[in-house]
Amino acid sequence: MYIYLAFLAFLFLIAVILVNVSWRLRRRVGSDVCKETISTEPNLGDHTYTSPFSVNNILTLHSLTPLDGGFPIILMNIDFIHSSLSSILLRPLLLLLLCTGTVFGQYHIYWGDVHGHSSLSDGKGSPDDYFTHARDVARLDFAILTDHDFGNGRPQWRMPKENWTLVQDKADEFNATGRFVAIGGYEWTSQAKYWSGFTNGPTERLFPGPPKFYNHKNVYFTNRIGYLFSAKDVAYNNPDTLAEAVRRQGGLIQNNHPFALFNEAGDQWEYVPANSSVIVNTEMGLDVSRHKGRTYELNWEKSLREFLNRGGRTGFVAGSDSHEGRPAARTAVLATELTCEAVFDALRHRRNYAINHARISLDFRINGHFMGEEIESAGKPQIMVDVKGTAPVEEIVIVRDGNVLHALRSQKQNVSFAYVDETFAGPSYYYLRVIQTDTDPHGNRSHAWSSPIWVSRSQSGIQNLH
Repeated sequence: MYIYLAFLAFLFLIAVILVNVSWRLRRRVGSDVCKETISTEPNLGDHTYTSPFSVNNILTLHSLTPLDGGFPIILMNIDFIHSSLSSILLRPLLLLLLCTGTVFGQYHIYWGDVHGHSSLSDGKGSPDDYFTHARDVARLDFAILTDHDFGNGRPQWRMPKENWTLVQDKADEFNATGRFVAIGGYEWTSQAKYWSGFTNGPTERLFPGPPKFYNHKNVYFTNRIGYLFSAKDVAYNNPDTLAEAVRRQGGLIQNNHPFALFNEAGDQWEYVPANSSVIVNTEMGLDVSRHKGRTYELNWEKSLREFLNRGGRTGFVAGSDSHEGRPAARTAVLATELTCEAVFDALRHRRNYAINHARISLDFRINGHFMGEEIESAGKPQIMVDVKGTAPVEEIVIVRDGNVLHALRSQKQNVSFAYVDETFAGPSYYYLRVIQTDTDPHGNRSHAWSSPIWVSRSQSGIQNLH
């Protein structure tokens, strides 16, 4: 018995030492209105809460004030010692994971807009106006200009090569490492207007175009390419051939405004699973939205859940889709630095999340892994949530496989907690939805949605931790 207690004390002593060293050696980078810092150590905040790693709710974590150096004190009820040996051995490791994070480089949150237009298509203002507003007025860290590749107006038009060259020129001109990232892109435009009687399915082709209604997709690159791959071109008029062409150029694709659910007329999700490595993200938004006094049923989150439920892979972004030349903060990326390459790396790995209105800081991990990852778990997934709001947080929901796994209601602005999925059977996907009490000018609550984390059961029986 004494040897057992001594061994237990030794494990906790090691955990405390490592936590203290990690906490004190952590790099702290200043932030401004455009940048937050996410450390590899979860921030427990100034909250006291019951740990999900406890036995009968008797293990709690307490975080001290900044004057105490931010060092967490672990308080334990003696009943904890009477749990099984396997639990005693596991819990210090879980506590260490919760308190110190995993061996990742430090990420920062950078705010941007991945969808907006100028007068080069059907918007207002020049590309200069667009990027200037993003940088100097909206105070964004990055912005992607995505004018339409062609339009169905009268007369019909398509983006000429000189306009595409101008988009890339302006992105190069506005790029400033460490200050602002400008990216040139375009909106691949598969229109519903190719057919008459569209609500009942495609009955009559009005003019040549994609064989189905695939909705719209944004395409963007880190490097310059000679000409864009247009939905107007037969060679690129479906998601798969588009993805193959974009892959060869090192670019990325996102699905836009997914309010169109699966139907006979077409399917914006109609592409082979392998191309999810190129079509990496999808715009997330409210299922029901208010705008200028009217209410619209958009079904964005519903459509995304249906795609994920049938095995799809996508991260979550959001865009203003501004046609006024006024981009706004809608997407947050977790990147190592403010460069085009780092922002692209975050988007490529789905290390990003969508917001509506407020710049909510969001850290969501499972077994120490970040949003966007696909991992294996030998045991019950350990979920960590850290939210720093701009207003009181009304609700935080952990969604698993399209259903609410856990909901926490709160009126605090900063909320941190951990949760163990006791009913995990795998494979499953998880994402986080945060709702604040404040609203945008149209009366919609501020939201944030993390990109999913996909978890399958480990075949080796060994936890897949970095």
